[in-house]
Amino acid sequence: MEGLIVTPIGRGELILGKLIPYVLAGMLSVPLCMATAVYGFGVPFRGSLWLYLALSVIFLFAAMSIALLLSVFTNSQQVAIIGSMIIFLFSGFFMSGLLIPLAIMGPVLKMEALMFPTTHFVIISRGVFVKGAGLAELQGYVIVLAVMGVIFLALTALMFKKKL
Repeated sequence: MEGLIVTPIGRGELILGKLIPYVLAGMLSVPLCMATAVYGFGVPFRGSLWLYLALSVIFLFAAMSIALLLSVFTNSQQVAIIGSMIIFLFSGFFMSGLLIPLAIMGPVLKMEALMFPTTHFVIISRGVFVKGAGLAELQGYVIVLAVMGVIFLALTALMFKKKL
């Protein structure tokens, strides 16, 4: 970390440099998950492959931006990993509408569920996979994900201090 701190790059550039590899690494798992869904579970894929890949990038951007913001407030990588697991695995997964439909959630719980990027991506995935939806039908969810990513990335850049 000391080597990064003494470099002449700004906070924003450093944050982007940390974000991009994680998004790219996440994109490696997208085709594997798609193949598992289609060939392992027989889920039909009726939408555009390129649209789904592009929307996956936006989802990963939003999710990783939140994870980076969380890492700004933690002192160690282990604490950041545990915090991310709590936010993304437990809350984000169980409240995403994947297991429990959003339609049966109460208004407060539904509003809370919509604060997670995973909820929007589950809706996007169902739309592209099963319904063959295009960008026009999904644009509201895409905009929310993009705005989440930008806001959390900006907060991360503002809160990050280049010091040990």
